[in-house]
Amino acid sequence: SSGINAEWPLLSGSIFFAGALTGLILGSFLFDQIGRKKSALVGYVSCVVATLLGTFCHDYYFLLAIRFFQGITTFICSTALYILTVELLPAKYRNYVNTWSMLLWAVDSALIPLL
Repeated sequence: SSGINAEWPLLSGSIFFAGALTGLILGSFLFDQIGRKKSALVGYVSCVVATLLGTFCHDYYFLLAIRFFQGITTFICSTALYILTVELLPAKYRNYVNTWSMLLWAVDSALIPLL
């Protein structure tokens, strides 16, 4: 027996979203301290590092720690990029671009599990 039970994938997802909530809170402080562009870059680089570390997971608890870190970094960079998009677009295009970006994100999220 490998010791893996049916609840572990659910726990991994919950840990990711706990990291996401933490990332939203930490991101707001990070945006104010170093700016949105640098925060997005820090988020992307950190997410790549966390993903690469995830390939070397030797046990489930290390994977949970990596998933938490991925949640933090994913939401720091996605929030920073969303805010930058809104700030940099002319006012007359914001509603159109935001609506389409959210729609495409939803469709993309629905189609990825089919791959």
